Amino acid sequence: MDKSYIYLIFAIAAAAAFFIIVPKAQYKRHLLYGLIFGGIADVISLVTLAPLQQIRFSNMGHFGLFGMFPVWVPVTWMFAFGVFFYLMPKRLSFLIPYLCAFTALSYVVGLVMESYGLFEYIGAQRYWAVPIFFVWYSVAAWVYHREIPAGIIQPAALKPRQDEEE
Repeated sequence: MDKSYIYLIFAIAAAAAFFIIVPKAQYKRHLLYGLIFGGIADVISLVTLAPLQQIRFSNMGHFGLFGMFPVWVPVTWMFAFGVFFYLMPKRLSFLIPYLCAFTALSYVVGLVMESYGLFEYIGAQRYWAVPIFFVWYSVAAWVYHREIPAGIIQPAALKPRQDEEE
C-alpha cells in the first residue's frame, strides 16, 4: 500500500470517532468550531511553518496540496477538534488535565506519523510543538467556553436544523 493513504486512514479514523461520539443533533455546532479551530487554524500553521522549514510532509502522493501538506491533514484536525469540543469539561480543575491529554495525544500522533516517514519536525520545532499544541487547545477552549459572538460562528452554530424545529 502506498504510504500516502495513511493520511486518508487517519482522516477516516477521526471522522469515525466524531460520528460515533458526538450526538447527531450537535454535529453542526462541533464541526463548525472544528473547522475553524482545527482545519483552518491547521492550514494557517502549515502555510506558515512549511516555508520556514520547521516541518516537512513527505509521501503525500496525489493528496498533496501546493506541495506543502496533504489535503487530509486539515480534515483530520477538523474532526479531532470536533471531538475535543464535545468532550471538553467545563470545570477548570478538569480542563487543565484535559488540555494536557489532548496536547500529548497530538504530539504522539505527530511522532507516529514521523515514524511512518510521513511527517518530520525539523530542528527546535520538535520541542516547540508541545507548547504550541497546548496554546492552540487552550485558545480554542477559551473561545468555545466564552462563545465569543463572531458574525458567522454563533448564528450558524445555534440555528436549529429543520428536523429540530417545532
